[in-house]
Amino acid sequence: MTYGIDNSMNLAQVKKGESAVILRVDAEQSIRERLRMLNVAPGMRIKVIRYSIFKSSILLESDGLRIGLRRELAEKISVMQREF
Repeated sequence: MTYGIDNSMNLAQVKKGESAVILRVDAEQSIRERLRMLNVAPGMRIKVIRYSIFKSSILLESDGLRIGLRRELAEKISVMQREF
């Protein structure tokens, strides 16, 4: 995996079955609020459950809730992988 200078990556780079902690969401305020309601916010731990065919969307789990995101949005979510 390629990590940036700040040791982070985007959510779309996390492999199936791996977990990470959300660092920031670089999206419009309304999208950030909607994601926060779905437990996808800075400080939350997420796990990638699976990718769709051609990796156009991602199914992830956050605090017991499963959420599907389009790849374009997942690329705007910065995460740091950690062993849990």
